[in-house]
Amino acid sequence: MGQDMYEITEYEKQYVNQDDALVVVSFQLPRHDWNLLGTSTEWRQFEKLLRETRSKHTQKCHREKGG
Repeated sequence: MGQDMYEITEYEKQYVNQDDALVVVSFQLPRHDWNLLGTSTEWRQFEKLLRETRSKHTQKCHREKGG
């Protein structure tokens, strides 16, 4: 399998009247590798970190908007 099989792609979206951009991150890998990654402790920790980060960001936005 070639090295490009594990390329990570980032795409940033900036909307009018929005202070912060959104970033879309994607990657591709063979099914076997995904099966290993998707069930790993590291992947679960990464998902938890994403949830916590999103929760903190949501709380911050509500405070800034007076919600």
